[in-house]
Amino acid sequence: MSCSCRERGCGPPFCSIRNCAAAKGVDVCPSCAEYLCRRILALARGYPTLLADGRRLVEIGLFRVFARFRVFVVKNPT
Repeated sequence: MSCSCRERGCGPPFCSIRNCAAAKGVDVCPSCAEYLCRRILALARGYPTLLADGRRLVEIGLFRVFARFRVFVVKNPT
């Protein structure tokens, strides 16, 4: 069984992004009214596709992003 950082009891308890999302009641940061906050901009320095992925999530919605990801994983198993 895997553990997602968005689940209670999973992920590092000190993660400020996870704690912020939980406090604001959002599942993913692009759903937050304050999206592109300082935390996300700082994190994006180490993840080149993070901001583009967030914009895409806002454009097409969370369900469609995960549906496309599922197709990618099935077609490209590692």
